[in-house]
Amino acid sequence: MPVGLDPSGGPGELPGQLGHNVLQFARLLRKSGLAVGPDRVLLSLQALQQGGLDRRDDFREALAACWLDRHEQRVVFDAAFELFWRDPDIAGRMMAMLLPKVQAQRAAANAPKQNRRLADALATPPAPSSAEDKPPEQRLEVEAWSASERERLQRADFDTMTADEWREAKRLLSRLDTFLPPLPTRRMRRAARGRPDLRATLRAQVHAGGEIVGLQWRAPRTRRPPLVVLADISGSMSRYSRMLLHFAHALSRAEVRLAAFVFGTRLTDITRVLRARDPDVAVAAVEAAVGDWGGGTRLAESLHAFNRHWAGRVLDSRTTVLLVTDGLAHGDTVGLAAEMGRLQRRCRELVWLNPLLRFDGFQPRAAGIRAMLPHVDRFVPAHNLHSLQSLARLLAAPPTGGRRRPITRRPEMELTDQHTLPVSQAEAWAALNDTELLKACIPGCESLTATGEGRYEMLMVAAVGPVKAKFKGNLQLADAQPPESYTMLFEGQGGMAGHGKGQAQVRLEPTGPTETVLHYVAKATVGGKIAQIGSRLVDMAAKKIAGEFFDRFKKALEARSQPAA
Repeated sequence: MPVGLDPSGGPGELPGQLGHNVLQFARLLRKSGLAVGPDRVLLSLQALQQGGLDRRDDFREALAACWLDRHEQRVVFDAAFELFWRDPDIAGRMMAMLLPKVQAQRAAANAPKQNRRLADALATPPAPSSAEDKPPEQRLEVEAWSASERERLQRADFDTMTADEWREAKRLLSRLDTFLPPLPTRRMRRAARGRPDLRATLRAQVHAGGEIVGLQWRAPRTRRPPLVVLADISGSMSRYSRMLLHFAHALSRAEVRLAAFVFGTRLTDITRVLRARDPDVAVAAVEAAVGDWGGGTRLAESLHAFNRHWAGRVLDSRTTVLLVTDGLAHGDTVGLAAEMGRLQRRCRELVWLNPLLRFDGFQPRAAGIRAMLPHVDRFVPAHNLHSLQSLARLLAAPPTGGRRRPITRRPEMELTDQHTLPVSQAEAWAALNDTELLKACIPGCESLTATGEGRYEMLMVAAVGPVKAKFKGNLQLADAQPPESYTMLFEGQGGMAGHGKGQAQVRLEPTGPTETVLHYVAKATVGGKIAQIGSRLVDMAAKKIAGEFFDRFKKALEARSQPAA
């Protein structure tokens, strides 16, 4: 009898029921999405007749060599092999894979990676109770999903989808690759219409021997704008983190320049991890790479780390930022608002995706949400496929005002920092209200005169890039809460050099009997020639002035405390 299949269609001469098991295993892989046809099954049976039955590893490699043609298929094959062949706890594994994950403990580190599509492939459909319940013959349909099924899929959670639902969701997500329309660049290309290209026209005439040819045209090249995803994976957001990662993976497979980050107690770059072809493998790799999944959240610190270390690399004036978090942050909301404003000014559009918007009666009562809302361009929900499709339509349409926020950066600057002072809180408060001490510490200050309670007039000389001028302005101290904090309001005129106005929130935090930490958040808007030289030079000049002020201020406080010692 020939090796392989006998004329009756059954398996050939193999030990025991091995042939039938190989056929069942092939059907399982086909249900899991691998193209294992009858020709490959025949080839594997022939290979097993020649050898490979002595050792388990040889048997697995023989099947893999006959059935697989891409490296990405190996992950699904290995997981299915472990579940199908000699697994003592297959029932327990299948129950764990079919149940939704609700704050469960992470599996052991040495457990094999599981692909959720195998759960649907291994699940046995219920047998029909009678001949009337027998399913009809399968027919080829263009639209396999009914309207009601599609409606249910729109609001189904990504983590509880079956393999068929996930494949349909991936097909729908693939349509989102056009939600970021290409934007024109400064480079030009040849086109059938557009602007006249005189250089190309003269070149064509030279090639034609001086004969008159048609006018050549050119048009700007287009390029898809980059996209940055910042996802909160803290405990309050763990139910939606997996959905977002699948969404980010779908975007990474499209023609979108994507940079993805997750944050809980720290910021983690997952851009390269999401490049795996299989979404389940990519999400599993993210969970393995992130050590703070489902823990606490440090929203302000994570945004500060992104603005300081990553914004210059992945953000430009064309970037759209998707921030996914519920905004339930604790601690200093002033610093959170400052980091949000800093992030908004460095991108084209900042979109906040908040799953709390799924509630009809949602109100922004939390302090963190109130601090973040003024700095976002769009505030939309993100908890299911329907919300992501709504997001695609929102991003594809212009804002309500008629056009998007201007791409050019606004002439604003913002400083956030803290300094340790070698005095008590009361002494630091008294020094911050000492007019003569402030005049001596402010770089370039020529005069500082009190005009009323908490009001001063100031005259100082400052240089911002190539612009150097004398500024005359007013200073006011408001919302004073001695000896903890106050708000400083200032505005000044520099003639032809320009003008500026802003405010600074100053807070004193005692850390010991002779040590106090000064926190400040300063925001300023400039105009005139100062605004024309660029925000980078303005920020550098402001940081330099602030650094010199605090150096002098610390030295003055140390000099005051030395005689007392």
